[in-house]
Amino acid sequence: MKTSLPVRDRVLVHLLHYIDLEEPAAFPWQTTQDGIAFHLDSPRGYVQQQLAVLIENGSVKCIQRRVDGGRKLMKVYLLTPRGIKEATRLKEAILSGIFTIPENEDSQPTQSAENSPAPAVTDWRQPGIEGGDVTNLKNGNGPAPGDVME
Repeated sequence: MKTSLPVRDRVLVHLLHYIDLEEPAAFPWQTTQDGIAFHLDSPRGYVQQQLAVLIENGSVKCIQRRVDGGRKLMKVYLLTPRGIKEATRLKEAILSGIFTIPENEDSQPTQSAENSPAPAVTDWRQPGIEGGDVTNLKNGNGPAPGDVME
């Protein structure tokens, strides 16, 4: 019987895509709370709770670094060696068909950190995005810097 993968485990598998980062000048937006929540199509607050549990059990670490497109330091989430083991085990279980991934997660192609389209961090802070038209954000295309959201 297949079971759906819980968000906590989906966070681990998502972060597994970013284990090869060796202190880049700027980390990918997908390693922030906003980026993780966006790619998992889960509420940011719930992802934040799950990250806190993963940090507490030693699977994930949180560091402050610059993020692509951002000017300020932000919290970036990375897997620890324990988290890499857990995420690898989960990935193998997914590939063997033990778990299923919800449709919204499965529909997004996996991309490397170098070529992944991510909205610039500053775009999320612009007035008008909250409560505005987020169609472009949902399909992976953030507004261009300077775009006015109505």
